Amino acid sequence: MSISELSMTLERLTRICPQSSDPRVREVLSSLQPHSRELLVSPSSNATVYFRRIGSSLIRLRGGGNAALRLGLLYDCCHHLYLMGCTIESIRLAECGLDLAKRAGNPSDLRRFMSIIGITSAEIGDRGRGVEYHTRALALSTTLQDRQGEHISWSNLSVVFVDSGLYSEAIACSNRALDLVGPEDTDADDNRARALNNSALALLLLGETIRAEAFARRALDLSVEPRSHQSAVVRLVRELNLIMVLVANKKYSLAETHARYVQTLASRFPSPRTQGTANLCDGLVTVYRGDSEAGLAKVESVAATLKGVMIPLYLDSLSLLARLYGDLDRPEDALRVLREFLSQSKLVISESFARQLLALGVRGNPLVSGEKFNQIEHAKLESELRARVAEREVSRSRQEMLERMAVAADIREDISGEHGYRVGRLSALLAKEIGWDRDACNAIDIAARLHDIGKIGIPEKILLDEKTLKEAEKHFIASHTLVGAEILSKSDIPQVRIAEEIARCHHEWWDGSGYPRQLKGLDIPRVARIVALADAFDAMTHGRPYALAISIPEALDQISGLRGRQFDPELTDYFLALVRRLAAANEDLDAYLGKAARNSPFLRARAKIKELLAQGRDSTALSPSPPPPGTPLN
Repeated sequence: MSISELSMTLERLTRICPQSSDPRVREVLSSLQPHSRELLVSPSSNATVYFRRIGSSLIRLRGGGNAALRLGLLYDCCHHLYLMGCTIESIRLAECGLDLAKRAGNPSDLRRFMSIIGITSAEIGDRGRGVEYHTRALALSTTLQDRQGEHISWSNLSVVFVDSGLYSEAIACSNRALDLVGPEDTDADDNRARALNNSALALLLLGETIRAEAFARRALDLSVEPRSHQSAVVRLVRELNLIMVLVANKKYSLAETHARYVQTLASRFPSPRTQGTANLCDGLVTVYRGDSEAGLAKVESVAATLKGVMIPLYLDSLSLLARLYGDLDRPEDALRVLREFLSQSKLVISESFARQLLALGVRGNPLVSGEKFNQIEHAKLESELRARVAEREVSRSRQEMLERMAVAADIREDISGEHGYRVGRLSALLAKEIGWDRDACNAIDIAARLHDIGKIGIPEKILLDEKTLKEAEKHFIASHTLVGAEILSKSDIPQVRIAEEIARCHHEWWDGSGYPRQLKGLDIPRVARIVALADAFDAMTHGRPYALAISIPEALDQISGLRGRQFDPELTDYFLALVRRLAAANEDLDAYLGKAARNSPFLRARAKIKELLAQGRDSTALSPSPPPPGTPLN
């Protein structure tokens, strides 16, 4: 008889004769048991339906007969529904199992149901209840001298504390769990792996990424290749933790390797939980591999798929999204996701959580009677994000001002209006190439656009002269560096201070033959040395009134020939490799580098400004000479 037929038979029996002691009930329960264990190892597409049916029937059975069989099947139902993300149903069945275990006087089953209630309650946000039930399970295991049960309880407490932001307490619990693992234990390696994995996550969140990686790697070394859906879920969690640690340590290639393994594992044991975890890993790696938009889209897609289907993993995906948006300096999006997280999590941690913490000797936490720990923590985070959003608004205002200045600077000389933007983008990419962080790259991107602002003071006749300039005119042109620096001086805005250095020094040469101060080598500010390369390359490939444009390979050859003379030799090597790579990857390099310009409202405004200036010049040329002094006006 198939499990489908058996589950329907059990349903009929509970309607006809709901007494658990009925011999027919025992026969069906005995037949169901091996089938349920098989489904736990490798769940079929209909497994959840069957476990729901069986669980519902078991709840309706009356009396204390066949307790062991019923408890075993109830636990299997709970476990399957938990793995499939049906958390609320799993809790409901576990509570029935707990009641039955109490009546049957079976302490080992009592502990198992306490544990699963603790796990599932914590996953849906009720961490107070999670701590309560794990603590009860711990006390029971201690009374029974059940070292394995004690180990599991301490490990479970560690998970709750990590989720609650109590990282030191989480590590302490993991250490207690490790101390309980003996060499004679059947599952010694897996037990050690469980505790080490929990410590790894806590260390990561504490910022101790090197130690976290060592713990996470050791946890995986002790883990065996999964042979069941349950062990696959456990392994995926450990893989996700290691991937997060590797990303934090900028080991992106290795993280990508583990993400590929996760995808393979999820395909072997498909379920919303395994596939969701695999997609989270893929999205995370994609973000830090450089394609942030594609990676964020993947994680957003996971969240959308899991919403209303699998609460725990949905909340995990929101939490990861909030962190990613925060790391990518998108506080508005981080704030949006955080609010969604809070609205969905329905956190109920209050006095009960505080009492449980105190009972375990955890003190000095920001827990006040009647207040919710997680709400306090998230309120702090929300406040921080709000501050970052406000800071961004100020930054946007500053950037707008700087963009307007940049437009004014090159409106006469630069035909396209994209020169400053291209130089800024290329400078930022070079800065990233040599290891600068995101904020520094963004700063040089904006600042570099102002490198020629001093040309505002250069007469148009000289600026646009197609003939060879006279010596005096060359000195006039050269003065734009000092004029630009003066315009930008004495500012409190970091980007403007950087722009001042760039404006003054971007025509200094490595060998000391540049201008205006004949600085040499490392005396030239690094930001100016970076922009000098980007500016020269863009000028060569786009031409000027006095020089025709040349091809990218020709420009790179010229820059290479000036290595160690005009340009910083080390930066030149990085620059040449970078541009060759960009040119190979982008058919239209101008479009790639000038994307910011084309998205800017100031580029459109620029065309109108040029038109107005041209009209002004024409009207001046056509207007009659002014009348002699003393001529009466009509």
